[in-house]
Amino acid sequence: MADRSDDLVIAGMKPSSIRGSGNPYLRVHSGINFVLLVDSFILLYLTSIFTSVLLLSPYDSVVLGLTAGTFTLVWLSYRRRVPWAYWIGAVIIALTGIFFAFFSLVNLLALFSGSSGSILFVLLFGWCALGSFRRSMTHLHPGYNSMYFGRDEEFGDIELEAGEMLAACPTCMAVLAIRPTMLRSSDRCPHCQNPLINERLAAKYEEE
Repeated sequence: MADRSDDLVIAGMKPSSIRGSGNPYLRVHSGINFVLLVDSFILLYLTSIFTSVLLLSPYDSVVLGLTAGTFTLVWLSYRRRVPWAYWIGAVIIALTGIFFAFFSLVNLLALFSGSSGSILFVLLFGWCALGSFRRSMTHLHPGYNSMYFGRDEEFGDIELEAGEMLAACPTCMAVLAIRPTMLRSSDRCPHCQNPLINERLAAKYEEE
């Protein structure tokens, strides 16, 4: 499996869609670009709330207009893969994830205190926070970085050897070619270096 660690593709893609599709990170960029657009609207909405409370008209409208213009410029630049927008886009997505995590924590504390909290909002905001953090961390992936800055190379057909299958890393969602029967708790993802399987689950099957 160590010799096959370079056969890494993006989670959520069917193996058949990888063959002959050029660089699969282009599809990832399209998805992240959409998330950036949605997150920009969310941050713009939060900005409108804060400015209406902290500032008096017409200053709140000016700040809101400048913020909307900035987010629009960043999104359009990120969509066109302009270099300066790369990390700004990642920060916007990560910042939205922080807000989601904060709202999830607020609802969780409200539940414990007996206030009007909702387990649904805890799970919803928590799921959104996790998704935002994962998409933000994608910017650290060398393959995605190379694609964005125009250093991408064409991906050839990914051929699986006998006994191999494609499986997603549970932490970074990168997909690896693995042999399930040889997978052990010590095996780690070559990208994020986190364990590929749960230690208790691995111990259970190793005993069997």
